Amino acid sequence: MTSFNCDVILNKGPQRSSESVIRLVDIDGDGGQDIIFGAANSADLNTIQGITEEGSLVKYCQSIGKPYPCIGIIFALNGKDGSTMWTAKTRSGALLLNCVDFDVNKDGTKDCIITGRQAMVEAINVKNGEHLWTGNRDKFMKTWNIYQAMPLPDFNKDGVNEVLIVHGGDPNFESNEKNRHSARLIMLNGATGEVMGRYFEFPGHKESYQSPVMYTAPDGSQYILLGSGGETIEGDFMLLSVPDFYRYCMRLTPQDHVPGTMGSYSQWPNLPRNPKTGIIVLYSGQKKGVMVPPLITDVNLDGYDDIVMSAYEGQTVLYDGKTMNKLWTAEFPNCESYSTPAPGYFDDDNILDFMVHWSTGAWPFYNASQKVIINGKDGSLMWRMNMKNYEMSSDLTLQTQEKHRDIFVYKTKGRGAHYYRDINGQVHGVGVQRVINKRGIDQVKGNVKRLPGNILSNGPPKPSAFDIAQTSHDDSSKFNVFKDFQKHHYSCDDDIDIKSEAFMMDRTLVDSPIKIMESKIKRRHYHPVNSSTRKVDKSKKFCTVMVPEDRTTSSIGDLDGDGVYDFVTLLAHIGETVDTGYSYDKMFYEFTIVKVSLDPLFSNRSKRTKVNVTTSLPKETSEKDISELSLLPLSEQQWLTYFGINQNGYFRNKHKS
Repeated sequence: MTSFNCDVILNKGPQRSSESVIRLVDIDGDGGQDIIFGAANSADLNTIQGITEEGSLVKYCQSIGKPYPCIGIIFALNGKDGSTMWTAKTRSGALLLNCVDFDVNKDGTKDCIITGRQAMVEAINVKNGEHLWTGNRDKFMKTWNIYQAMPLPDFNKDGVNEVLIVHGGDPNFESNEKNRHSARLIMLNGATGEVMGRYFEFPGHKESYQSPVMYTAPDGSQYILLGSGGETIEGDFMLLSVPDFYRYCMRLTPQDHVPGTMGSYSQWPNLPRNPKTGIIVLYSGQKKGVMVPPLITDVNLDGYDDIVMSAYEGQTVLYDGKTMNKLWTAEFPNCESYSTPAPGYFDDDNILDFMVHWSTGAWPFYNASQKVIINGKDGSLMWRMNMKNYEMSSDLTLQTQEKHRDIFVYKTKGRGAHYYRDINGQVHGVGVQRVINKRGIDQVKGNVKRLPGNILSNGPPKPSAFDIAQTSHDDSSKFNVFKDFQKHHYSCDDDIDIKSEAFMMDRTLVDSPIKIMESKIKRRHYHPVNSSTRKVDKSKKFCTVMVPEDRTTSSIGDLDGDGVYDFVTLLAHIGETVDTGYSYDKMFYEFTIVKVSLDPLFSNRSKRTKVNVTTSLPKETSEKDISELSLLPLSEQQWLTYFGINQNGYFRNKHKS
């Protein structure tokens, strides 16, 4: 295992956190893939969440004595040794990167379109980190997110595909506020980043946190798959044809020709379409929305790509691509999910199966979770592992030469923990689908009374630091506040065995997956801030527990160019600091990029870890051992990174019989 510690790479720079996907690209042409991902200065990221539409990130950077941009950064690391190849400053924290669809400068190499927080959309030359264009900020809402960029046809015939983005998610709304701003579907000039035409508003005043996905019918007709709503707002799963979208943006009539398109657009004649917008609604949530990008693949082997959609209120649905009828629905009562289903052959039939993660509870409070594999034939559960913590990352698939036998690669947190305290159980509004909630930021900034404990806790009021400061040294109230603090937090004296783990498994290892790596808690000492003077008190030393966090999806590739697959992941640790009165002060962030060669693990039986699972498959089998399997070459693998190798949600079924 090779660790590329970002504290070293960053030369002891400011604390940085990351919500970014990891992309693997051969930057220097040496035959090995290199690592591209985004990060943000965590203190700045917290502060700027409170900036409203009237605020300015340019002015913020000026106020702290830094040139704009000063919040985000993109790293390109050499896949062999982790050395920095280049860095690029970005407007804010990156969430998603599309590095396969756009050659912006037309030099023959695909560039990266970076999207993320605070209306960030930028094009970067993958060879050297040069900025090629930045989206026109005057056309966006400054506090909203922008999700994965998708390619549109080259409408203006300049040699670069146009860019499709979803722009939405206003962090200034409380969770119980139902009247939200409509998200926007926007078309950008791929060569310049300029907005083309007008934006398309999502119907029904619905927000959106889902990246758009392009569905292509057998005759070439293209439809945009969209999700609306959120954790507490009902929403829809919809289709919109590319010609209808283009005509709306450019104010054309239904009879006007749309350049660069093909196909009849006569699919699904029985489905009602909005006469003004062309929207087709496939699914409507009752209380929650559709936040996770769907998966597109031919499940029933009829030559039409089907759609696997996860709705936030506990359903995974398979739609038949030929009719758009539901083929099956898998129900997960009282569960919610941020992960896109991972496709792969788990049992021995010719129908793809799907691994997905569901958290138990309701946002933002989760008290357990389950990793499941859904039978693609009928939606029944074939395998389930229960855990004590939520998981936000999506899973991966390694495809083998063996017919109908693939390997799922997944992460868990809290498995088998003996000492576990998830009092808050919160996602804290962090993740590629979600904005950071403004209420927590108000407390960071001191806009409301500080409370002992986590900044996003919604529990009973506790004595404030001001109250403590007014009491005498031997007053029992100090002790009571400390005891109350202990109820809601880990202590460095506690025997904590929480860990994050990564595994790989096929159907012969249903209860003994191969452990790729694990990450345990860390303890970090610090001098607290005085609750009255707000100055660091060097006479006192506190300790915080740094808990492993998995908020990004890993990637698999060939980083050494030796034909052997490597697992690459971002290990994060997060710890909360308090002042001398046990009120929240700030967060400590630490992350490390880790690379693990997978080949030696297949034959190392000591890495096979006994786990408690429920499964309909036999736990003993006479099939060929996983160490004897041959993997498909990199050029034929399809689900080794978030959204798939093509970064568009498509999985091409390798076995059609």
